[in-house]
Parts: sequence; C-alpha cells; structure tokens
Amino acid sequence: MSENSLLLALLFGWSLSASASSDFDACALEQLEQGDGRQTAAEILAYCSQENGTKEEAVAATAPIETETRVQAAFRAEADAAASDYVVSLYQPNYIMFTTDSKFNAADSIYAGLDPDFANLKQEEMKFQVSVKFPVVQGVIGDRTDLFVAYTQTSWWQLFSDEGITSAPFRETNHMPELFLRHRLENTELFGGRLSVLDLSLVHQSNGRSDPLSRSWNRVMGRAIFDYADLGLAVRAWYRFQEDDDNDDNPNTEDYYGYGDIRLSWAPNRNTFGLMFRPGEKKSGLELSWSRAITDRLRIYAQWWRGYSESMIDYDREVNRVGIGIALNDWLQAPRPTEARR
Repeated sequence: MSENSLLLALLFGWSLSASASSDFDACALEQLEQGDGRQTAAEILAYCSQENGTKEEAVAATAPIETETRVQAAFRAEADAAASDYVVSLYQPNYIMFTTDSKFNAADSIYAGLDPDFANLKQEEMKFQVSVKFPVVQGVIGDRTDLFVAYTQTSWWQLFSDEGITSAPFRETNHMPELFLRHRLENTELFGGRLSVLDLSLVHQSNGRSDPLSRSWNRVMGRAIFDYADLGLAVRAWYRFQEDDDNDDNPNTEDYYGYGDIRLSWAPNRNTFGLMFRPGEKKSGLELSWSRAITDRLRIYAQWWRGYSESMIDYDREVNRVGIGIALNDWLQAPRPTEARR
C-alpha cells in the first residue's frame, strides 16, 4: 500500500469514528484526488492543518525524531552537573596505564649525571592523569556562559626501576591549573557542523622542579568545539606570555609546541577513538587513543604518542610511547544518546 493510500484509509477511519467529515478530512481527500501523486503524507497533513487551524497538532504528530549527538550529550551532562551545588566533575580523560617509550635512553637524557639513581631509569613506566573542573560562577554573561576552574595533573612514574634505587621516583609531573570561560551555543551551523562551545582560558603549566629540571610557562588560550553527530572536533590556539631570557625555563617552545592543536574524538558506540595533532614550527606531536566501556564506571584505555611535546621535561625530545590501562572517562564519555522530539 502506498503512503497516500494509507493516509486515505486512516482519514476515512478517522471520519467514521467522528461520525462526521471535518474540514480537515475534506481538505486531505481533495489533495489526494487532485494532487499529482508526488505529495507526501506529511506535506498533505501540514498543508491541510495550516488551512484549517490545527497546524500544531499535525506538525507535532509528523515531526521527525532527532537523536541527541555525542557532543550534545556530553555538554548536557556537564550542564546538569554544574547545576548542582559543589560538584567537581571530570575534565580531561582520567586514566592510569602501563607504558613503554622506545626512544628513551637514560644515559643520553637530561637526567644523566644529576643523581646515581637516574642512571637506572627505565623505558617502562606508569603514566596517569587526574583532571577535574568546578563551576565558580554560572550565568556570567546570560544563561549560557559559565566560569570554571580546572586542574590537570599528568605524571610519569618509574614503578619498574631497579632495586638499587631507594624508591620508585616520579620522573616527571606536570601541573596545570586553569581558569576558563565557557560559552555554549545553540543551532550555530559552521563548516558543515555545529559550533557548540567556545572557551577562553588562562593557563599555567609547570613541573614543580628546581633547576636544571625546572619547566614552566603561562598562556592565554582559546578553544572552539564543533559537533558532527558522533564526531567532536576541538581546535585550540594559544599565546605564550613572554619571559626574560634569564627566567625562561623552556626556550623555543614554539619549535615544538607551536601555537595550538587539533583534536578529533569519534564515539560511534561504546568505543571512543581519538586523534590529537600538535604542529610546531620545527617538530610536531601526534597522539592516538582508544577506549571502550567495560563497566558503567570504567573504560579500557590505550594511547600512542609519537613526536615532541608530550611532557614539559621532554618537550624537545622525541617520544615513541605506547600504553594501555584503565580510564574513568574519555573526551566523549556521555551515555548513549537518548531520542527526543525536535
């Protein structure tokens, strides 16, 4: 049975049940009889509803179902959490994993000669990250702009060092406090997708060490997040506040960190696939990641880093690190989207 024939049968049954033929029924029957056969049922319903004063009901009945995207679901969950008092929520991925860096050589590293223990550093180590944020002020500008504070700590732990070392040291820890404004947009189409979020941040990052291992810098950073259904695209750009040459712990960062990075996150199902590319003026860094939910709270997590700027101490050293472990969240970690009326 064709769509229009089905519509005719439905309208005929509707008229009998009402014991009378309404203006709406008459309009629909007329369109079926006089139309060229190319009109869809939805078009006939919309036309006759408009003509007879019941447009809202018919349009609501025939409105298509829209699926909430992964990006929308992630930021809806963030907004719901921020609406609660004193809620600290996850920010960047939180994970711990076993890793090995085939490019690391303790004898040739910056640690060589500083301490006898550093001569026994291994390519194998644990890498973990803790990252949280807290809404300080909601509704800074309208009801779609909030002020957050965030803290991200990434550590490289020499858990597998030789017995001769007095303890398993943290080879490197990067601390990154951040203050940022987040503005959420609605129905802003751009570059074939939707521009969902704009961030403006003040960022400090350091490793908390003394010379000659001290590393630190300060930046102002902008970020735009685009929504392509199950694919999220985050584009960041930053400007480093310049320091005196005598106080600059990591000179020539532009050669390795550049001025921004691009991150793609694709979550078509329980898996999340990630790609981050950070182009420097001379060298670049690439991160590939994958995670999959194994319980309601935990994900298996894998990461590969190749290139430069993985950590502050290694910003100018080539790294080839592969790791696997457990994560609490990923960049798009919201539950599977639910269906909602448009």
